[in-house]
Amino acid sequence: MSNPVGGHRTAISSILPILLLLTTVAAGYKIAQGALTTSHWLAPTNVQILYVLGASALLLIASSLAGWRLGRNPGVILAIAIVPVVASLSGLSAFVSVTAFLAGAFLVGMSVWMGEASDESPPASLIIGLGLALIAVVLTIAARFPINNPTFYTLLTLSPVAALALQKVRSGCLRQIQAVQRTLSHQQPKDVVYLLGTYALLVVLAVQLLHSLLPERYHDAMAVHLYIASFMLSQGRWSFDVSTAVYAHMPLTIDFIYAHLFALGGEKAVKLFNFSILVLICSLLYDVVKRYAGGRAALWTVVLFASMPLTLIETASLFVENTLTFWILCAGALLIMGWPRIPLRSACMVLLPLCAIVLSKLHGVVATAFLGPTLIAAFAGTRPNPAAWGRFVLASVLAAVVGSLPYAHAWLATGNPIFPFFNNIFQSPLWPPVAFADAFGIRSSWTLLWDATFSSTKYLEAWDGALGLTLLIFLPMAVLAAGLGQDSRMRLALFMGLGFIVVIATQTQYLRYFYPGIPLVMVAVGLAMHAAMKSSAGSALVLSVAAATVAMNVFLMPTAGWILRNPDFQAVFNEKARLALERNTVPERHLNAIVNVLAGRSARVLYTQRSYGALLQGLALPSNWYNTQFANEIATLQTADQAGRLIQRMAATHVIHPQKPTTPYELAMDAYLKGSAREVTRIGGFVLYTLSLGRAVP
Repeated sequence: MSNPVGGHRTAISSILPILLLLTTVAAGYKIAQGALTTSHWLAPTNVQILYVLGASALLLIASSLAGWRLGRNPGVILAIAIVPVVASLSGLSAFVSVTAFLAGAFLVGMSVWMGEASDESPPASLIIGLGLALIAVVLTIAARFPINNPTFYTLLTLSPVAALALQKVRSGCLRQIQAVQRTLSHQQPKDVVYLLGTYALLVVLAVQLLHSLLPERYHDAMAVHLYIASFMLSQGRWSFDVSTAVYAHMPLTIDFIYAHLFALGGEKAVKLFNFSILVLICSLLYDVVKRYAGGRAALWTVVLFASMPLTLIETASLFVENTLTFWILCAGALLIMGWPRIPLRSACMVLLPLCAIVLSKLHGVVATAFLGPTLIAAFAGTRPNPAAWGRFVLASVLAAVVGSLPYAHAWLATGNPIFPFFNNIFQSPLWPPVAFADAFGIRSSWTLLWDATFSSTKYLEAWDGALGLTLLIFLPMAVLAAGLGQDSRMRLALFMGLGFIVVIATQTQYLRYFYPGIPLVMVAVGLAMHAAMKSSAGSALVLSVAAATVAMNVFLMPTAGWILRNPDFQAVFNEKARLALERNTVPERHLNAIVNVLAGRSARVLYTQRSYGALLQGLALPSNWYNTQFANEIATLQTADQAGRLIQRMAATHVIHPQKPTTPYELAMDAYLKGSAREVTRIGGFVLYTLSLGRAVP
């Protein structure tokens, strides 16, 4: 008797490679016409990348030989060997701070997980994500009080050690250690494809790490994320002053994590943490896909994701999307692994990352719109009794109340719970009654994936190719497999990940905002790859296309980081090179340091051009739209007298001003400052002036 289900699966496994071949040919044809063929690996970075390729190869060969000779897993030996390399590159203070923080998150997460009835050992990355979510809630509440100092942060980092007093936590930790030991004792077969994937992942992560350890130079991080961290360390709390920082009441939970790490290990610790989160995303993605698709598909799924140029910019700079993405993947992983029935305790654990993503960014609310209903459906699948429903509803309400804290705070302070967004609806008096709009509107519909791949400049501050080729080539196969197949987990992953991206795309088509949904989409891609690899021919095609896609992604990596430009990686190893990189690209860092020495936390610094307040201990006074109180007036300045009166009203103590002003406002400021302020120093095209408060305006 024929098996219709088996025949259906065979037909799908035959169709998927054909579709993959078609998307590969389409992309190849476009590239052959000259698209994406310009290399942005410029000197000296292009030569330094060759050293990375060679060093990665030597490290992989050495760990493989050691593993095979000792009868141990080469992958685990490789991971252990990498630890001292990362510690030496990042610095001991940063490495210890991040390691202790993530270890504490693991213990907190294990304390949450210990009541789970199952003895199954969950992925360590998932445990860390749960603990990190709880710690984030504490930091969010603490940000409102003047207690944010190194002592508080140190105690918070060390306090999870107390969880070891609980026997179930110790047992859980022991199971994790035993899992590592089992993996170490299991020798991987001499699989060339697996080794090739490991090498590709090692190279990609090495490039990501080197970029991460360079000094911050990206606008958003310099003006917001790193500034919040330095300000909180100096002032003891976040001021929520919306008059000088339009983002003051936005959900800032991840920024509060950055402030924690900045206080313990400085900027390098914050950047190492961001890189570590990428590693955790890759680890969890691998564990989820491997559970249903095996190691080969899982490894290449991770490499396809990690090699995307978009992933580089999210990791190389201190945006908040990496941590947001990690929590979304944690919630999605719990749902995928438990689908279609999730018991009460597991359902409550899903609420932890859901609460964290809502606290982190407005996009987290969009993600919850897909993750939340999925959670309810999965919990309902267990046919809970009324008492279980009551406990679930109570836990959900508690998570919702905690998650709504920044929105409630914003509503009370500004009249708009998501200030300054959708002010046409809420009409806060602090912002014009119009919907906030950025430069990235709606540019295409069904051609979005194609356009975002080959015309990325329209969708990101980037060169063309910033999205990479991963989604263009592999996503259609995943969508077809989900539509024709019977894998409910594949459909679920696409619903949560692709659904998030589609909703975001209806509001703004900005690639960075798509990023949080991509790992969940990659879960579906990994499962589709596995389905297409049922035959030898299909397996050869999938793996060949994956390898070629990764190679092209690496070639395109710098396209997403054009604001960061091609750096000299000597700045990671050499302090003089690091200072030179800072002076040539972000001299405001050095000027801010001088202001810190001159005035400390009492400084009020006006930035007449770029609002780069990173590392400043005092109050940054931007001259752009961040400054809700004075932005409109600043834009209309024409004379030195007007500039002087505005400076007095702003009570500025210092001004960082371009040496070559161009706009009417900058020229008016220039005329006033040259006649009425004292020049302190000049660095990299900018001048630092000091002012006397209370001086009569001429």
